[in-house]
Amino acid sequence: ALHQFESDPKCIALVLIDVVLPKVSGPDTLIRMRKSRPQLPAIFMTGYSAEHARIEALIQGGAQILHKPFSRAELASKVREVLDLARK
Repeated sequence: ALHQFESDPKCIALVLIDVVLPKVSGPDTLIRMRKSRPQLPAIFMTGYSAEHARIEALIQGGAQILHKPFSRAELASKVREVLDLARK
């Protein structure tokens, strides 16, 4: 996804990313993406409450958190909420 974004930053409308990833963290990925698109809407998925402090600055920048486990309805609702906020 990061490679795709870097080749065409406008191709992604919203980032839905896990906080913990194998090679680069979700917060680090979003920081990298927001260098070219500062207002890029984002939702972090996490099953770890301890990670909340780590992404606090990004949350202040407009990112949202979706705690695992979540239902499809919760995911859809959060995506709609974030996209609606981004349009304002």
